[in-house]
Amino acid sequence: MVEVFEYRSAPGKGVIWLAVFGLAILLALVILADAYHLIGLVWVAGTMTLVWMLLPKPVYGIRVDNTHLTLAAWRDPRHIPLDDIDHLRATGVSDETDIAIVYRNAEEEGVFAADLPDIDILVEVMAARGIPVRGVY
Repeated sequence: MVEVFEYRSAPGKGVIWLAVFGLAILLALVILADAYHLIGLVWVAGTMTLVWMLLPKPVYGIRVDNTHLTLAAWRDPRHIPLDDIDHLRATGVSDETDIAIVYRNAEEEGVFAADLPDIDILVEVMAARGIPVRGVY
């Protein structure tokens, strides 16, 4: 019996820290330059930063158990039976898709790249379940 594998990737806080840093610089410039007529700009930038912080951020990832591969496991879960998957294929079709699922009936479906762990980890997890990942060098 193989353990359940879960991969979650939440967005970082880099954009928020950048906005707060920019807001602090803007406020300092307004104060140092005695440009108090621009204080409204500071309020608008501060409000936009606060709104950005409060907006929900999607959590990306997959879940693999003994019977299913679950894509977008924490947003809009879609369960794919492992018995339906022939193999996974590395693809360079676009920046959004690094891996394609190839079904036993020869249909293919791209997987959103942000949902997937590092390719080496993916190969190991799928190999433990008997599903090869092809096209990886």
